[in-house]
Amino acid sequence: MLVLFRWFHFILTTYFVYTNISQNVAPAKIEKAANSQTAHIGDTVAFKCDISGNPIPSVTWGKGKRLLKDEGRVLIETAEDFSELEIENVVKSDEGEYTCLVKNDFGEDTCYLTLTIRGKNRIPELPSSPASLRYWLSS
Repeated sequence: MLVLFRWFHFILTTYFVYTNISQNVAPAKIEKAANSQTAHIGDTVAFKCDISGNPIPSVTWGKGKRLLKDEGRVLIETAEDFSELEIENVVKSDEGEYTCLVKNDFGEDTCYLTLTIRGKNRIPELPSSPASLRYWLSS
């Protein structure tokens, strides 16, 4: 009788544990990937990925084969449902391919995006007086 009770207890425990686990877990996934962008030197760019998964996935941003850290001009913000990479005051060397990797115990997902950098996008300030305008146009 004790063996039958233990067997029955094992079956019920296994069923409830399996049911709870299977209903609550989800592989890490990028729901909406960031888009590639073109920016000018000195601009600030932001790449945002909407993410999901249970348990909440870890997020890693990279450029080429290098992992990016939240320091200096690079800002990384991650919450339960999104991760955003922001690069302030971009320079030519920021150009390249970036990756966002989300990962949990049940899976992983990656998106790839490209940042293209153009020269400065500055419109020259026009002189305020006609005499200054003539001088500006002649130079």
